[in-house]
Amino acid sequence: MTWKRTVISKTNTEVNKQTSRQLSDGGCEQSHGKLPDGGWGWVVTVTSCFGIALSVAFINTFGMFYTSMTEELGFELTSVTLIGSIHTAISFGGEPKKVTDTSHLTRLDISFAKRPSFIMYMITNALFVAGLYIPVGFLPETGLSVGIDMDAISLVFSISGVVQIAGRLAFGFLSYKLPSHIIKLWIIFLIAVGLTLLIVPFSTQLYQYIIFSLLNGFFAGGSNIGFNLCLKNLLELKYYGRGLSFALMMQGIGGLLGNPTAASLQKVFGNGNIAFYFASIIFILSGLILSPFSKARKHNPTEIEISVSKKKLKVYTKRVDHNKDNIIVYERYVDLVEFNV
Repeated sequence: MTWKRTVISKTNTEVNKQTSRQLSDGGCEQSHGKLPDGGWGWVVTVTSCFGIALSVAFINTFGMFYTSMTEELGFELTSVTLIGSIHTAISFGGEPKKVTDTSHLTRLDISFAKRPSFIMYMITNALFVAGLYIPVGFLPETGLSVGIDMDAISLVFSISGVVQIAGRLAFGFLSYKLPSHIIKLWIIFLIAVGLTLLIVPFSTQLYQYIIFSLLNGFFAGGSNIGFNLCLKNLLELKYYGRGLSFALMMQGIGGLLGNPTAASLQKVFGNGNIAFYFASIIFILSGLILSPFSKARKHNPTEIEISVSKKKLKVYTKRVDHNKDNIIVYERYVDLVEFNV
C-alpha cells in the first residue's frame, strides 16, 4: 500500500498523458464519464448544508440565552459565557482525530508543525475564533442597554446569518480566481471583521446595528472558510489533513478562552463596550501576524486518476504533481480487502 514515487525532469521528457492503466489481470474499469459519488454528491451536499445551518444557527444565538440567564436566573456573565465557550471548544476539539485518521499511513510525520508560517497560522486560528463569538455573546446585552428590544436584536442576527452566506460564496469565488493569494484574502477579511466590530460601541439606533450586521456578517462569513482554504498555500497536499487537525485544535482553545476573557474585562473595566474593542484587537492582530507569510505561492496543478479492477479487487491510484522543474508521479495499488482509509 506504499506509494511509488517517480520524478520526471521537464527538460528531458514529457509526462505520459495516457488516462487509463491495465492491471496484470488484464482489466481495470475506468472512472471517466462516471460520477465517483454514484450520483449522491448533491444529496450529501444539501443535507450537509442543512446540518451546518442548524448547528451554526444555534451557536449564533447563544447571546440571547446569556441575557436571559443573567437577568432571570441571576447568573454572573463570566460564568454564563463559559457554557457557550465549552460547547465551542468541544465542537472544534472533536475534529482532529477524525481528520487525522484518514491519513494513517503517514500520520506520524508532523515536521511541518515546526515551520514558522504554520506556527503563526495556528496562533491566527486561536485568535480568530476567540474573537468570532464575542459579538454573538455580547450584542444582545449591548443592544438592550441602548434601548433596542430583543425582537430587533433577533432581526440583526437573522440579517447577519443571511449575509454570511454571501460572504462565504464571495470568498470561495475569489479563492478560485486567485488561488495563489488566498492567505492575503483571509488576512483582509480578518482585519475587516475587526474594523466592523468598532461600529457597535458607537451605535445607538437599530439601523446602525443593521449596518453592522451587514458588514460584519459578510466578512465573518468569508473568514469562516478562509482558514481551511488558505492552508493549501502553506502546506503540501499530503500534510493538509494533519494541518487542518492542528488548526481545529487551536480554534477549540480560542473558543474556550474568548468570551470568558471578554466578560472578565467587561467586569474589570465596568464598560460594556470593552468586549467589542477586545474582539476588534484580536481580529486585527490575527491578520497582522500572518501577513509576513502571505507571499503569493505559485499554483502547481495536480492530476489524479483512479481505476478499479473487479477481477482482483484492486484499486490503482495515480497522482501527478507539476512544479517548476519536475513532474512527480505517485502510484500505488491497494487491495480492496485492505482498503480501510
